[in-house]
Amino acid sequence: MPRPAKAAAVAERFRAQPLDFAALLDNRAHPLAELGRKWRDSAGEFDATVSSFASQDTVLPRLMIVGVPHREAAPVFRYIGEGLFPWLPCGYHRQALGEPLSNFPDRGYGAWLAGFYAAVARDGAPRFDRVRAEIDRADGEVYATQYERLLLPWRGGSRETLVSLVVRKVEAMAPISAVQAAGAAG
Repeated sequence: MPRPAKAAAVAERFRAQPLDFAALLDNRAHPLAELGRKWRDSAGEFDATVSSFASQDTVLPRLMIVGVPHREAAPVFRYIGEGLFPWLPCGYHRQALGEPLSNFPDRGYGAWLAGFYAAVARDGAPRFDRVRAEIDRADGEVYATQYERLLLPWRGGSRETLVSLVVRKVEAMAPISAVQAAGAAG
C-alpha cells in the first residue's frame, strides 16, 4: 500500500541510534567487527589488502563504498554490494555508480544517508549505528528495515575520502502496509 499523501517527516521515517564502536571491536563474534579491526589496524589507509579482505564472500555482498571528493562535495556511490538494498530495481547496483547518494530512488533516504557519509569523511572517525528505516520503493510500497551499520573513513591514493558501509540485518520487520492494516483493524 502506498504511503499516505502527506509523507512522514524524515525524523519519523529514518532513525539512527549510535552504538559503541570500541565494544564492537572487542566482540569477536560480531560480523561487522572484523572490518572495523581491519580499519583500525591499517590506520584507515585503503590499499590492496583492504580490497582482498573485502572480497571475502561474507563481506563483499554487504559492502558499499562511497567517495567524498572534498568537504563540500556530495558523497558519490563507488561500489554497491549485491546483497544491499534488495528492494531496488534490477541493475541499480551498477547504474548508480558515480551518482550522488542524494539521487537514491527514495530521495529523503538518500539525503539522510548522504549526511552521515559526509560527516564520517569530514571527521575521519568511524560510526556504528542501529538504523530503523521506512524507505519508499518505486512501486509505491514502503520497505521497512532494521539493521546495524558500520561506516569507516578510508584514505588512499586519490583525493577523495572513501567511506565504507557494511551492514547486518537485525530482525525482519513486517511491511509498513501490513502494520498499518493491522492498526486500522484494531
